Amino acid sequence: MNTDRLILAAASLENPLLRKVSRRLDAAGYQPGHALPAGLIALHFQVTPQAVQQALAALARAGKVEFRPNGEYGPGYYMPAPHRPNSLARHGARARSAA
Repeated sequence: MNTDRLILAAASLENPLLRKVSRRLDAAGYQPGHALPAGLIALHFQVTPQAVQQALAALARAGKVEFRPNGEYGPGYYMPAPHRPNSLARHGARARSAA
C-alpha cells in the first residue's frame, strides 16, 4: 500500500465524510484544473463547509486534490493536473535541438 493510500485510510477512520467526498469527486468527473465547489459539496452532504474543507485538506495531503492559494477562481482546492515525470517544461528547462 502506498503512502497516499495510508494517509487516506488513516484520515477516513477519523473523518467518515472523507470517503464520501472522495467518492463524490470520482463520480462527478471533475477535470484536471477544475475548482472544487466546497460549498456545493457541503450542501449535497448536508454538512458544514468547514467539514468539507477538512476532508479536502486530507485529500490534498494524500495527493488526490491540490490547494492553490492563487488559483484561477481564488484560493481553494482544485483537481490536480496529470503527473508527467519527464516533462522538461515543468522544470523550466528548454528542449535541446539536435544540431
